[in-house]
Amino acid sequence: MSTPGDSASTAKPQRLLSCVHCQRRKIRCDRNSPCANCLRAGADCVSATRQRRRRFAERDLLDRLRHYENLLRRNNIAFQPLHPSRDDPTSPGEGDPCSRRSEADQSTDAQPKAVNAWHAINQRTVDASDAGPDGEGPHGGLGQDVSQNVIMTTWNHMYQRDRNNHLLFGPATTDMDLPAAHPDQARIFRLWQTYLDNVDPLLKVTHSPTLQSRIIDAAANLAQVPPAFQALMFSIYCMAVLSMTDDESQRTLGATRKEKLAAYQLACQQALRDCDVFRSADRDSLTALFLYLVSIRADTDPRTLSSMLAVAIRIARRMDLDREAANARCLALEGEMRRRLWWALVLFDSRNCEMCDYRLVPLDPTWDCRPPSNIHDFDLRPEMKTLPTGHDRPTEAVFIVARSEIADFIRHSPCHLDLTNPVFHRMVDRSQHPGDLVDLEDSIEQNLLASCSPDNPLQYMTLWAARGMLAKSHLLKYCTEQAKATDGSSEQALNTALTQALTMLDSDTRLMTSPLTAGYRWSLLVYFPLPAYIYILRDLQRRPEKHTDSIWEAMGKNYEARKMGIMANESPLFVVFARLVLQAWEAQEIASSDRKLQPPWMVTDVRRRILEIRASFAGKNNLGPASSSPTPAGGPHEPLSPMAANTGAGSHGSAGEPDLPGSTFADALDYASLFGANQMGVDLNQLYLSPMDWIFGQP
Repeated sequence: MSTPGDSASTAKPQRLLSCVHCQRRKIRCDRNSPCANCLRAGADCVSATRQRRRRFAERDLLDRLRHYENLLRRNNIAFQPLHPSRDDPTSPGEGDPCSRRSEADQSTDAQPKAVNAWHAINQRTVDASDAGPDGEGPHGGLGQDVSQNVIMTTWNHMYQRDRNNHLLFGPATTDMDLPAAHPDQARIFRLWQTYLDNVDPLLKVTHSPTLQSRIIDAAANLAQVPPAFQALMFSIYCMAVLSMTDDESQRTLGATRKEKLAAYQLACQQALRDCDVFRSADRDSLTALFLYLVSIRADTDPRTLSSMLAVAIRIARRMDLDREAANARCLALEGEMRRRLWWALVLFDSRNCEMCDYRLVPLDPTWDCRPPSNIHDFDLRPEMKTLPTGHDRPTEAVFIVARSEIADFIRHSPCHLDLTNPVFHRMVDRSQHPGDLVDLEDSIEQNLLASCSPDNPLQYMTLWAARGMLAKSHLLKYCTEQAKATDGSSEQALNTALTQALTMLDSDTRLMTSPLTAGYRWSLLVYFPLPAYIYILRDLQRRPEKHTDSIWEAMGKNYEARKMGIMANESPLFVVFARLVLQAWEAQEIASSDRKLQPPWMVTDVRRRILEIRASFAGKNNLGPASSSPTPAGGPHEPLSPMAANTGAGSHGSAGEPDLPGSTFADALDYASLFGANQMGVDLNQLYLSPMDWIFGQP
């Protein structure tokens, strides 16, 4: 048994401290009594009695905290981690612009728990090896070493000298001086204002209040602009110039619209290369890529553009823009801008895929990013954690809200899934995504369109663009249902489908002729209502007695609004359109008892344009005088691309002005296959468009 004396003899001796004199002078003390310093100074050597405060064991505290955080993760309990990491499925990565929202706000999302593969692998490894808390050993073991963060850092180190950005844009012949490629400050702000007026309301992929201050700062020192933001600035220039007319470009920039657009697109390509857009997870660089692709649409084959858009969408998926769980973890501003960018990408790609292969349309139920909210940009501030409640009246985001909500319904609708991939039917919960298009139309009308003012440019655009989109959905639904039906259509069903097609034309005519939409004409030119024309003209051939002068008048108004006659010598699609028009009128002439039936103005103009094209072709190819027959002959040896019926009637440079790549129509197609039947022996009846061809995308 130990005694008190034994305990005293074995106790640890008290640590000697520096004397008071040495502590005050902050010099080394030899801890003798008296010490050498005090002897030399002739001072009293007084030993210090206060013990220094012992440093707290922070490592122990952090280990314990990580252990508790790991327990919360394993039990799927939401919490605010001390140090978020990218491989943590419950929190955003370090340096990620996303930040955890409040637990109460997250609970309203009802999102399933996201599972990160790296975290799952690490967790299994840790469990099997009895490693320490949070997937680590005592000093940070295997779980941390193989995390996604570490892997991505490794890739960045391995490919830091990667120069493969030319794979999409082509190699740069010379390194452009990008600061010098910017316009002067006055023109930068003029282009920015044009972008705000003409482009931003229809896309909403940039947050104007915060972006404007960044542009002002960048314009003051263009040599120090970060690469991603520099690409974004050039893409904004591209879109601003795209929305201008030639006269506006000449007045504002001192050059033609075509010249400035080409110059800014070239600079944008260089900027996108410099910011490593293919590897980057920066939203600015992806936004710049999207705006650049929109700006080149007019001069790019839809099939080529579709492939380039696939790259952009893959980048967006890598950034988790398509997952609502990831967006919901962000601060309110960042999360909403991610949603807007994702929907802008898929809507633009969907339209582009309609032109080449409808089965590739990215509107499918495999992702869950919710549509943007009906809120103003000034409702969103960088520090906000919770998204504001949407307004019950139109805001500056009303256009993208209407389009996204309609598209969100379409991507879950049975007729759309039949056309894209019927396997997706299994993924749609009909209780959450009903297929009643009428209910959707009523909801859109009551909640958004009823409050739109016809005097407000954006709201007027929203009003008729949404109604045209809904009418197209009704027509698509009817055609797909009839394609699967074994019996014929009833008279009432045919009349209903005809009404929807006429609504499409009327909506488009209102948009194309209104001075309110002059700044938005660049977007309208992408959405030529050819499906409506095809259905109406084919219905006229089937039921010529049912058509009236009002229907021909409706088509004539749109024909004039779209300036389709002007495009006769430049767009191959005009030949297809002309043949449909003349076949429909011929059917009505045959069915009419009036042998002197007066043709509508549109028919007369189409006949005149076709004769001019034939005469021009005959003269260029020394084939002698063209036949006097006004009916366009035959068609290409290859059937018309079925989805070409969804394209715009040629590409346009500016509002109402054709600006097509190449030279003339005669150079774009082999006219012998279209009109040279008498001279070349080509079958005149090769060209035949089924009313369903534009839907099913069959060759």
